[in-house]
Amino acid sequence: MSKHAMKHLLSTLFMVILIVSLPIVFSQQLSVTSFSGQEGVDGYAARQDTLSVHVIAQIHGSPPPNIAAQRVRLYTDNTRYVNFDTCTQKAGNTYECSLTDSDALRNVLGVKAFEVRLIDADGRIVESVQRKIAVDSLDPAIRSFSIDPPITKGNQATISYAAEDYAYSPGDTSDCSGIKEITFIAGGNVIATEAGSIQECYAYPTLLLLLPIQTQLRRRAMDSLH
Repeated sequence: MSKHAMKHLLSTLFMVILIVSLPIVFSQQLSVTSFSGQEGVDGYAARQDTLSVHVIAQIHGSPPPNIAAQRVRLYTDNTRYVNFDTCTQKAGNTYECSLTDSDALRNVLGVKAFEVRLIDADGRIVESVQRKIAVDSLDPAIRSFSIDPPITKGNQATISYAAEDYAYSPGDTSDCSGIKEITFIAGGNVIATEAGSIQECYAYPTLLLLLPIQTQLRRRAMDSLH
């Protein structure tokens, strides 16, 4: 065999050995699908609420669901964590996992950071997702309200108002769970309800209402958590 042929053969054998010697890498992924209090407003919870977390995880080896739940952890700081409650195995190595924790938000005011970690069988972190939750402890407020004409006798009146919602800082509309609805009450009866939206922190609408004769109009604002 010529020197050139021998060199080519050795090169080919080296490539074959190199290829078969490469380790097989399994993809392990983690995504948080919801992170909220019991009302399900993502990123927000009420005071003393129960934290609810749902994730989709791809776990190497397709372990039994009870073992998979131990591989997904919620960290409240760098050292303290709780395992997820349950995992349901879907196709292949994909799991839907959930956790409810009644202690995670105890005495929390403002915003708290968390981290969800996926670990392998040896306890090493393979994926992590950081999430924050804002504790919405304040009710929305109706900042202004007017009726035109101010006195009606069973006629239509134009109502204008400004409603605002705050999470944890009064007057700050940059962060909130959202105005759920504004209710107008006359004579003990609800005569109109204006729906809001999740994370909509202010509303300044004008609407036309038919008011009962000689009645007092009351209004009430609710946010997505109160």
